[in-house]
Amino acid sequence: AELILGELKKNPVNFVPNFDDSELEPAVLPSIFPNLLINGTTGIAIGMATEMPPHNFEEIIDATIAKLQNPNLSFSQLCSIVKGPDFPTGGIIYGTKGIEESFETGRTLKNKIQLFSKFVITSDNKNKYIEITEIPYGVVKSDLVYSIDVLISQNEMDGVLEIKDQSDREGIKIVITLEKDANEKSIMRYLFSKTKLQINYSYNNMVIKNNSPQLLNLNNLITSYVEHISDIKTKTLTYDVEKHKLRLEIVLGFLKVTEITDEIIEVIRKSEGSKAGVIQDLMNIFGFTKNQATAIAELRLYKLSKTDYNEFKNEKDYLESEINYINSLLEDKDKFTFYLINLLKELRNEFPSPRRTQIVDREYNFDYDEKDLIKEEIINVAISKFGYIKRLSQKVIESNDFSTYVLKDEDYLTFYNQVNTMDTFLIFTNFGNYAIIPIYKIEECKWKDNGIHLSDFVDLQSGEVVVSVIEVSDWNSNLFVTIATRNGIVKRTPIKDFEVSRTVKTYTAIS
Repeated sequence: AELILGELKKNPVNFVPNFDDSELEPAVLPSIFPNLLINGTTGIAIGMATEMPPHNFEEIIDATIAKLQNPNLSFSQLCSIVKGPDFPTGGIIYGTKGIEESFETGRTLKNKIQLFSKFVITSDNKNKYIEITEIPYGVVKSDLVYSIDVLISQNEMDGVLEIKDQSDREGIKIVITLEKDANEKSIMRYLFSKTKLQINYSYNNMVIKNNSPQLLNLNNLITSYVEHISDIKTKTLTYDVEKHKLRLEIVLGFLKVTEITDEIIEVIRKSEGSKAGVIQDLMNIFGFTKNQATAIAELRLYKLSKTDYNEFKNEKDYLESEINYINSLLEDKDKFTFYLINLLKELRNEFPSPRRTQIVDREYNFDYDEKDLIKEEIINVAISKFGYIKRLSQKVIESNDFSTYVLKDEDYLTFYNQVNTMDTFLIFTNFGNYAIIPIYKIEECKWKDNGIHLSDFVDLQSGEVVVSVIEVSDWNSNLFVTIATRNGIVKRTPIKDFEVSRTVKTYTAIS
């Protein structure tokens, strides 16, 4: 606050009426601290908005010093000093293309700035644990924990047992408990893609400069900061030198008083009773200036006899030295630049600020195999002609009589067997189409439920029913599928030819 408002008393900025003209307020704060770049800002107005992230204090100060030393500092030199955003909540940024684009243009366009949570993996004899220690800037922790808990409750990730928020005054600690054999890397990649453990941040450096909105890149912002502190310090130094000159004028008067104290006391005693009369006599008789005469007249008589010559002499020497020094700064551009550099170095040393957000010069690989998120187990699956699919636990099978299995009228089972959750169903229909259903996606049902319909996985035509189901463990095996139609057409196809990347629609098996 002192660095932002401290210079205000020296009147370095203009004052303008506030919103209702009831008071005056500074048009610009005389901040020596680079607040806009360090703390960032978010704003929205009619037809425009701004989004500037925080940056590292030491890096911005070092970049400003480098700009003062070399006004023609190149973009690459600037980027070597300012690494990127530095969020108070830490995190990791993967990839630098988005940062470089934002620094160069002032806006994030084609490339993303991807901010990730930090985490560590720990384990004991029973479980593995993902401990999240830093989350992205602006993310609400409670909402994040809830979103992960929802995924766990929906069984989106087998092997994930629970999530607990163990954060305290020492910092953030969100603990996700896993089974011992769970694939923590795939789980984290899945969570990064589905939750706000990872966010995309975008720059939009829209600011008001010279009374108009402008989009500024990093070089423009640093240059504007240099211009700002140069202007503020020029005005405050000018204020200081004028203040010193005024005080020097009075001190010179006091020094003169020490030489003619008795005469001055005599004049004051003989003057008319008014203060104005004393001031006028001091000016007329001894040649004091009005400021000097006023200061002398305001002293009590006993102080005139006790004025300390050495005290005023030392103050005179100090004031003259300060005036000469400040004038040299104002008159010599190189000296003034050196003065600003030293001022910035003092600021940097006063507020050491290690970088919190880590920047990694490579893109993050979001790819994961969905099978890494599921638990391999043997389950019971039944599929009916009308497309109803049931996944049943062994306990349910053993505790029920199969004669009570629920089927709709004229429906019957076309498939019933124990299968592996890591395998895939290849399902053929009466229209010569086929569908691919990963077995792990089939949710467990109760015995008396109808089950999940095939249309929940793929789009079916009216009247399309299941005629055959094959469990596929390996698409690259040397197996073949033979299809025969009522018209006597027979087709033999390698099973690998049925493999597809999209499993949300049916494909033609035979025309």
